[in-house]
Formats: sequence, structure tokens, C-alpha cells
Amino acid sequence: NNNVIFHLRAYPVTASGIVQDKSNNPVSVANVRFTNTSNSSILSAATSSSGNYSISIPRGNYSVTADKPGYLSPPAISVTADSVTIQIPAIILTYDNAVISGKVFNDNNEPVQLANLTASKGTITQQTATDGSGNYSFNLSSGQWTISVSKTGFISPAPKIINLSPGDNLQGQNFTLVPHANQISGIVYKIVTNSQGQTSPV
Repeated sequence: NNNVIFHLRAYPVTASGIVQDKSNNPVSVANVRFTNTSNSSILSAATSSSGNYSISIPRGNYSVTADKPGYLSPPAISVTADSVTIQIPAIILTYDNAVISGKVFNDNNEPVQLANLTASKGTITQQTATDGSGNYSFNLSSGQWTISVSKTGFISPAPKIINLSPGDNLQGQNFTLVPHANQISGIVYKIVTNSQGQTSPV
């Protein structure tokens, strides 16, 4: 008798779900990653304009997360793919945006226009300038930012170091610029008169 060996392969699992923001709005073009916890292989899918995605994966245990530039990712979700279809719980991304605003004054408490402001975080730098009323505003990501201000003819104050969380709206972050004192350069001489009535500079 001849033995016939059959190799059976398990049907793949179709995993589907949605990626949203905290207001339940769909997040399109988010990258959803399925990491197999036994062999660390990764499969990924992109969300549609409605925030939905669907992907075919082998059976197994997975860690599922999503990311998109400008958003903060939540902790990964653990799922078991053991049936023909599985529905992944909604993945919520947090829009990573915060606002800092304020005014730049001179030492007479008058607004300073066209002052240059710089916001920096590591290698990231943003710049803006004050308007005619001395106002400025930055839209920044979360993290620790250093805000500095300068303008020709003024002494710059110490930078502000500000820690931002997503959704922060920090107002009243004001700066005061002090004008440089007027300077006159030259040489000062003292005139000395000797006993013969002659004068000379020293």
C-alpha cells in the first residue's frame, strides 16, 4: 500500500477595524501594524478615507498598533487570530498639537512688531514674527520646547522652557525686549597746562 501524505494549511484570518481620533473622527492613511508575538514578523495595512482597514494574516497571536505623522499612538492591543474573521477594537490616535501665544513688549510696555521668535525642540525649529500689535503664536507638537525672541537694537531676555502636552493652549507667554543704550565711541583726552602756559593732551 502506498501512503499518501497531505499537508494542510490553515485558512488565513481576515482582521478588520477602524482608526479614529479622540473625537471619533476617522483617521485616513494611518499605518496599522500586526506584529506576530511568536516570530516578530510584521504585516501592515493602511486605513481608507473612512478610517477602516482590512488585512489577511496567518493564525496566531498579534500585537496591533497604528501610527501616523502628527499623532500619538496608543499602547498596542493584543489579539488572537483563531477564526476566519476577527474584529479589532477601535484604535484611537491622539492629535499631537499644542498652541503657545503671547506678546512682545518693550520696557515701556509698548508692543514690539517684527520681533523674531524661535521655538526649538531637539533638531526641530520653528520661527515666526510678531504682528503690528506685538502678538505671536506657535502651533507645536508635545514635548519640551525652548522659546526665544530677538530684534536688532534690543537686548534679548532669557528663553522660556515650556513643556507641552497634546491639546495645550498656553496664552500670555509674553516677553520684554530692552533697547540697547546709545553708545558713543572715541578717545577722551585730558588737557594739562604747564608752568609756561603750554597745554598738551594726556
